[in-house]
Amino acid sequence: MKLKIMLKSILFTAIGLLLVALSIIAFSSLNDKETVKPEDIAKDYQIIDYEGVCPEVVECFYKNHSRDFCFSCAKSDKIILSWSDGSQTKMIDDLKSGKVTIESLMDHGLKVIEVEATPDND
Repeated sequence: MKLKIMLKSILFTAIGLLLVALSIIAFSSLNDKETVKPEDIAKDYQIIDYEGVCPEVVECFYKNHSRDFCFSCAKSDKIILSWSDGSQTKMIDDLKSGKVTIESLMDHGLKVIEVEATPDND
């Protein structure tokens, strides 16, 4: 009888240790997977810059805590992003919604004028 209880105890201990080991393996493999960063979401697009006539004024279209990002003419609502799935969207809409970042746009070749943000620029 004692032997039977001891064998059951060993079996349950072994099963418990096996479950703990499998849990550790499962959770450590989750940490090895790369997480999707917002700036990585926007890698599959090309910028179609507006080549038409636009008023030559400095148009600041985006600002962060320390910088304003501007064009030398009013064209922010005319720049298109052509996505790898064939869709096309306005750059300014995707920037405002967070689908792309200003850094990603500049990495993709968007030419901007960066100016230091001042209280007058707000």
